[in-house]
Amino acid sequence: MTGSRGLPELPAVPALAECFPGLDAQPWISIAAPAATPPALLERLNGEMNKVLAAASFASHLRQIGVVATPLTLTAFNDFIWREVAKWTGIVGLSGAKAE
Repeated sequence: MTGSRGLPELPAVPALAECFPGLDAQPWISIAAPAATPPALLERLNGEMNKVLAAASFASHLRQIGVVATPLTLTAFNDFIWREVAKWTGIVGLSGAKAE
């Protein structure tokens, strides 16, 4: 459990953030589209994907494999991406890792 909270299905397994406050390394998956995709199409695709993620049968299947879906608006996802970029840029900087 590498995110900020554990799963009810695994009550004895603490989340990483419970052991190391402030650390959230939850993996995530998304779908991307070309930059020139019309905003109306992006909104429609986002809405349809969020419907699938919210469907009880799909959400149940995801939970069985330890995944919790977080449907987001396009704006919220954009904000999330930039927070992730800032977080991991800082972590990589602290590590001293260099691109080769």
